[in-house]
Amino acid sequence: MRILFVCGGTGGGAAMSTHELADALADAGDQVRVVQSARGAEKVHQVQRRLLNASVKLARTPLAGVLQWGTGVVGRRTTVATVPGTREAVKRVTAPVVENAVPAALAEFRPDVVVTNSVDRASWRAVWRHAHHARVPVLLYIREESALAHVDDPQARPDAVVANAAALADGATARGVPAPFIASVVDLERSRVEPSRERVVFVNPIELNGLDLAIALAAECPDVPFTFVESWRLDDAAVQALTSCLAALSNVRFQRRSDDPRRSYADASVLLAPCLTDTRPRVVLEAQANGIPVLAADQPSLREAVGAGGATVAVDAPAEEWARALGGLLDPAHYDTVCDAARAYAQRDDARTEVIVARFRAVLEQTVERGVGGAS
Repeated sequence: MRILFVCGGTGGGAAMSTHELADALADAGDQVRVVQSARGAEKVHQVQRRLLNASVKLARTPLAGVLQWGTGVVGRRTTVATVPGTREAVKRVTAPVVENAVPAALAEFRPDVVVTNSVDRASWRAVWRHAHHARVPVLLYIREESALAHVDDPQARPDAVVANAAALADGATARGVPAPFIASVVDLERSRVEPSRERVVFVNPIELNGLDLAIALAAECPDVPFTFVESWRLDDAAVQALTSCLAALSNVRFQRRSDDPRRSYADASVLLAPCLTDTRPRVVLEAQANGIPVLAADQPSLREAVGAGGATVAVDAPAEEWARALGGLLDPAHYDTVCDAARAYAQRDDARTEVIVARFRAVLEQTVERGVGGAS
């Protein structure tokens, strides 16, 4: 098969798992390309969205055609991307406005199927429109709760849907489109390490991931060392705001991002994942594969990801309750047992790359066979 991935994420776990799935499919004999949103293109993206909004508002005026043309060309120029730890066999490009790079990719690569993830509503509709114009089916890979809104979009109904969490798959099915659960590919060898188990690690310290809760927990546990690890690239203002906020907490240190994921877990005793949305971050599996238990928010997708390899707490629970759960995981009398459970849970079948690729290829083959409109 010829598979075109369109990824709206500029970084983080969803983007990395997209690249690792692309590599695994290429290793299985498929021809694969990836088009991804470019980092640092917020201003270009804002201009494109303003043109899009203006084209809608002025749809019945002589300016409509010009505005629609501008909407489709802004930010379409691509740059060849190099992603550390990935295969050279897969061509990867980035574009400031990812959907505007899709027509050229369709014309040049001529894929049998387009796989799209981590895009907003406007981008989803544009990718769907371009692909269907070329008579290429589109598979929506749900990696975030927000993507459920695309499942029953009356203007852009996907030809097939899969989700990287059972809870998200159930959400898609409830909207009228059956969606199998296929976990994200996570190359665990890249993050393999023997941790010193000295610090509680919180990866990607942003508001959506529960930053305020993590800060409150660290304040509640002044004798427990914490490390907040940058994952998505933070701009200078965000870094300054975060470091100023953490300055009052002597037990917390801030660690800048690295292309080597082992650095995130090198001294981890517990991984903290207090996500505010229903998501299934790859850091959970990476930590558990290293025998690091996880303390996470009790969100449906996180609950299934953590399983027996840690504990969950209601996202709106007070910091005292989170502190009790953390103390339970770190209790020396039980810590080794919890670590063994985390490592064992990471070895389950649905987390294995070869199983994921086989299931994903089967869905792709069915999608190609059914063609455009197959899920309708």
